[in-house]
Amino acid sequence: MGLFEKKFCDLCNEKVNMLTRLKLSDGFLCSDCKKKLSCLSGSWGERSVSDVKAHLEARENNRQKYAQFHMSAGAGVRDKIMVDMSNGKFCFNIGRDYSENNPEVFDFSQLMDFYLKESYTDERDSDDDGIPDRVDTFDNRTGQAVQPKGNGAMFGGVMNSMGMMNPMGMQGAMGMNASTVSVAQYMRNTDRSVDYDGNPRRVSSVDAYIVVNHPYINEIKLNVAHIPENAAPTQLMQAYNDALAIMELCRQIKNPNASGGFANQNPYAGGYNQQPVQQGGFGNQNTQQSYNQQSVPQNSAAVMPFCPSCGAQNTAMSAFCPNCGTPLKK
Repeated sequence: MGLFEKKFCDLCNEKVNMLTRLKLSDGFLCSDCKKKLSCLSGSWGERSVSDVKAHLEARENNRQKYAQFHMSAGAGVRDKIMVDMSNGKFCFNIGRDYSENNPEVFDFSQLMDFYLKESYTDERDSDDDGIPDRVDTFDNRTGQAVQPKGNGAMFGGVMNSMGMMNPMGMQGAMGMNASTVSVAQYMRNTDRSVDYDGNPRRVSSVDAYIVVNHPYINEIKLNVAHIPENAAPTQLMQAYNDALAIMELCRQIKNPNASGGFANQNPYAGGYNQQPVQQGGFGNQNTQQSYNQQSVPQNSAAVMPFCPSCGAQNTAMSAFCPNCGTPLKK
């Protein structure tokens, strides 16, 4: 009887649908009432009906907060973080909350942590030389030069890309610069940038995560960029620059009174133009030291030798540079 017993919403008392209802610790919400919750909130299965009512009351008060919100800085391309510097508030343009003109507004003091993650995908390496077919110009099985199947989008992530810098400081094939070193300090899952055989994986997306101190919201995910398989190397570099802009703004929220203040105190033209990334990353930080503290995967087949013409990273088995085609001296 209990299994098929009719359930009712603890807010509106309407019958709930078994497939669309939201289960609480002591009751249910129907599909209509659960839409009233913030799209950033979660863990409602562990919360009570009284928690829902408190949250909805706070959501109504939040409308007034957002009405008084005046954006003075922002970062992001698709998902954006917006900042009201004068009032010490920030919010996001994400999901139903924003579309209904009621995005959750946070105080600067509620920002707890912020970091980046790359997502990876394994790539086909037919001749097992450590270079994906998409950028491989030499087939070790036949000893012949081949046409790569892609246009050379980066693989191995930001940490592997820094391995493309030779000891003399020559930049690698993907145009790595100081911003790459800066963004590396925020990456949390770089240990997954290589597979079990030590081969680098292709970066498929870059995302930013913002952790807040809030009774019903814990972590907000911002999609920085999706990197298609045929993307140009510059597309991933742009994703890193966009990600670094978000991290820079979060750093300033975390330390609003630090030297330099907010780098961009005026709204971007058109709403959200991309933030310029300063060469060298943060001026008051030693980016080389930040890089040295990172754990860079050491795989001799993935990082040696370097092309004498462009400085690109190649495997010891490659006869030609996968970036510019220059024959490699053995």
